[in-house]
This record gives sequence, structure tokens and C-alpha cells, in this order.
Amino acid sequence: MYNLRYILKNSVVMIMLVMGFAILACVYYRGKFMQGFTGSLFSMDYMLYLFKGADIVNASQISAKMDIPIMYIGMALAFSYIVGRSMYSDNDHIILTYSKSRTGWYTGKVAGLFSAVLLVVGLITLTGCIFGGFNMLFYSNDRAYLIQYDYNKITGAGEMFLYIGVIYLTYMAVVMLQVIVSLLFNSIAGFVLAMAVYVMSIFINNPALIGNGAMLVRYDAFAIKGESIFEAVIINVAVIVISYIVGYIIIRHKDILGKCQ
Repeated sequence: MYNLRYILKNSVVMIMLVMGFAILACVYYRGKFMQGFTGSLFSMDYMLYLFKGADIVNASQISAKMDIPIMYIGMALAFSYIVGRSMYSDNDHIILTYSKSRTGWYTGKVAGLFSAVLLVVGLITLTGCIFGGFNMLFYSNDRAYLIQYDYNKITGAGEMFLYIGVIYLTYMAVVMLQVIVSLLFNSIAGFVLAMAVYVMSIFINNPALIGNGAMLVRYDAFAIKGESIFEAVIINVAVIVISYIVGYIIIRHKDILGKCQ
């Protein structure tokens, strides 16, 4: 519990920044819509806009106009920063006392990071719901405003929340990879690896680059050659479980207090 409180306490500023960013994104989205359309955007429109990520990139887009996934990059930076700052601290001797073992310290760190990422994803989802007045609909099921796709296979709120849940799993898979590298080397190396995965995923549409799973429009609900939700779940769960086991083995031989000095 101490680990959880410590991580959440030290993540407050970053969480507030991401939330402010999400609110500004929704205000911008609504403003652009009102310039040329009548009616109102609904909660599903806002959630799609907040979690959409980037279109599948091809050579012509790189040389012409490319969509920059601002919210995706913002969340990636936020989560990578939270992990980097939380891995080692001057309070680790206190955390070890409460945890009573290195494996307890490790499990507490992972639980705290899971909670922080869940809180951010949940608050961003809530932001979209609030801006849409909790109307779980799309303005247009065929072509969402500012997000032009030939089709949209998501027809209900349950499906949207399911995809957001898988996006959460994706962020946690990258977090676990960052944790492993931070344990093996240092927090800076972990941060660099995580951001490399996120950035490379923008340009390369391949399930092996798990950052693709954090972008809603990379799924087959929006992209003809998109990733299936089942495939994303299998990959993310496998990465999380394997990373946790590897980290558990590493931490049993790790000098935590020496790393913090």
C-alpha cells in the first residue's frame, strides 16, 4: 500500500497535465465541429478522438501531410515519466521495510504502476463521457467528424470500453518492458526503450511493435488491415506475464538500496 500511495502521490502533477491536455483536446474537437456542423458530438466521438492514435502510415503520408497523434504521444510520455521516476527513490528503504522483501518491493511497484496507468486511462475516458453528456452514440456511425474512415464497426458503448480496456493492457505491456530494462540497466535506458517502442509504432503497423495496440484506429474496427482485438489481448498479456516473471527473477539478485544511492 505504501508503494501505491508513493507512486500515485508522485504522479499527481503528470496526471493533472495529461487531464488538462485531454480537456483541451475535447474543447478543440468540439470547436472545430461547431464551425461547420449542426447538432452535437456524443461521448463515443470524444472517446474515439482521445484514443484514436495515428492512421496507418504509408510513404506518401510521410512526404505529404501526416497526422500527429498528440494524445497518444502525451500519454506515452506521461506513463514513461511515471515509471522512470517511480522505479528508484530515496524512500526505497522505507518501502522495503513495509514490503519485507525485494520481491514484495517489486510487486508493490508493479501494482502501483498498474493503478496509476488505470487512473489516467479511466479519467480520460470519463472526460470523453462528460463532454458528450454521457450519450453513448456517434454523431455518424459511418464517418466520424475529423476522423474520416470508410466504416466504423464499433456500434455500442460496451465495445468501445472493451477496446479502451485493451489499450490499457497495451500501455501496461510497454510499462512492464520499461520496468525490466530499468531493473537491468537504469531508469533512463528504460525510458528511452519505452519511447522508442511508442514512436516506432506510429510508423510501423505491426503487432510485434505493441505500441500499435494503444491506438484505437489501428484495430480492425477502423482499419481494413488493422490488428484484431483478440490478437492484441494475447500479445499484451503474454508480454506482461513474461516481463513480470523475468523481473521477479532479476529482483531476487538486485541490490535495490545500492541502486538508489
